[in-house]
Amino acid sequence: MEKNNDQNFISKLQKLKNCQGIIIASVENESTIFNEVNQLVANTDLAFPVLKLFDDIFVNFMAKNHLLQSSQCNFRKPTVSYGILTLPRSGSTFLCHLLTATESAGYPTEHLRKPTFTLAKYCDFDYIRLFHHLMTYRVSLNGVFGTKIISHFLQDFEILESGLTNIFTAIDKYIYLVRKDEVAQGVSILLAEKTEIWHIDNDNKLLDYHNQLASITIDDELLEEVNHKLFFIRQQQEYIDKVLKTYQISPLVIEYEQLVENVEDNLQTILDYLGINILPETLTNLEYTIKKMGSELSRNIAEEYRKKYAIKC
Repeated sequence: MEKNNDQNFISKLQKLKNCQGIIIASVENESTIFNEVNQLVANTDLAFPVLKLFDDIFVNFMAKNHLLQSSQCNFRKPTVSYGILTLPRSGSTFLCHLLTATESAGYPTEHLRKPTFTLAKYCDFDYIRLFHHLMTYRVSLNGVFGTKIISHFLQDFEILESGLTNIFTAIDKYIYLVRKDEVAQGVSILLAEKTEIWHIDNDNKLLDYHNQLASITIDDELLEEVNHKLFFIRQQQEYIDKVLKTYQISPLVIEYEQLVENVEDNLQTILDYLGINILPETLTNLEYTIKKMGSELSRNIAEEYRKKYAIKC
């Protein structure tokens, strides 16, 4: 900025004494503009902070911290850290809700997904720094951090120069959640894409979901779409197998069908694997809002698919 422009800018700032801060937003040069504006504000008697939209606001939002503060921190390794590796529609949201409800297994959710990738690819955003920030602050009271890593989102990050080694080496243990019934999984992906409803946590959303399902007809075209989803699932399974081999990961394998059948025993297996001790009665009184999305339509589609393609399962 030129000197006259600086003075004009400072003059305008004086009119903003009651604002809570200045947020710098730039796709290309967030840091450069931040440094310039921060220096100008430092030369005034104004007390509000200068923050970056991506490096501060977005990072604080992801970590559930107060938004209008610097996101600078000294990385502290959690007492326990774990990642849930899985494919879409494998019941990972259900598992994450269960683990969160224990209040001792962190707050596992998807941190490596489209918004973070888009910022990293186009805005020079340091997603490794974000991840370290989450591992420092987004932990349960006993210092446990959890994250969920979906296969096709993980593939996006592989094209970035920073790579994924820092992510995989930072996490102590891994859980691989699998769904044995590939047909049901393929149908679930298909219906989620058609309704644009991926998760249900209240009755209104459940009603909307079933209303949309009522308009879907089972025909050869729909069954062919299921076939495409199964091809995608098998590709993703191969990809996860490659990731496990590349990063020498030996995960605890949990089957979705068994998890649904016996929640308490499977959760106890996971907690024992992670080295997390909780009172036994905790697992019998878990409170969560996530609802199952299986329906008569999804079962009928799966049955018709098996008939058409002569699958005996």
